[in-house]
Amino acid sequence: MLPPFPHQPPLFLPPVSGWGSSAVPLQASAAPSGRAGARSRYNKPRPRRYKCGLPQPCPELHLAFRLVSGAANVIGPKICLEDKMLMSSVKNNVGRGLNIALVNGVNGELIDARFFDMWAGDVNELLKFIRTLHEGTLVFVASYDDPATKMNEETRKIFSELGSSVAKELGFRDSWVFVGAKGVQDKSPFEQVSPPTPPVSPSPGPQPPSSPCPQLMAFPRAELGPASGCPVMPAEIPMS
Repeated sequence: MLPPFPHQPPLFLPPVSGWGSSAVPLQASAAPSGRAGARSRYNKPRPRRYKCGLPQPCPELHLAFRLVSGAANVIGPKICLEDKMLMSSVKNNVGRGLNIALVNGVNGELIDARFFDMWAGDVNELLKFIRTLHEGTLVFVASYDDPATKMNEETRKIFSELGSSVAKELGFRDSWVFVGAKGVQDKSPFEQVSPPTPPVSPSPGPQPPSSPCPQLMAFPRAELGPASGCPVMPAEIPMS
């Protein structure tokens, strides 16, 4: 049985540098009164929504995606591609460990989606899944609970060859999201990892909140998006 999660403070994992979006502070303003105020509220245009909830559209020959790792062992991960949810708790196809979706890089179609228990499962099942990928296959990975306990040297090597910069150091209960491809020459810019926060000894007396929104996220959660999800189609990816 996995040990219980320690108490962890809220954590916002910033997007990949150069691909993400910056936070904008909320601004307070006085609302108009009377009918004019009512009209302005009802007539206010809603923000436009793009594929997978991105705030901006992706360029031509790019794929819109959003990856969110699981939060502790409570909230499942999500993998969205081109406005289609490939893996999620609602689809009932996610589980503890590594959740992986393989996508045809030529047409963006889903090839297969599975999860692999990296705490009590058989790592050979994962190796069978990722050893024989075809050139140009896109690999979407979102962790849930523990992604690394069963990882061996070969597993870490394969993920590194797919473009991961952190697979060789990935540890117990790290939150990890990653998009790679078979045959890429360079490291992927689409990767985030957040290590679990060690328990903190309680201090006497009331303590101020460590975040203005502590209820927003109770556990570290890695996320790619909202503006970071536009990888190029394989025809544009430099292959070895």
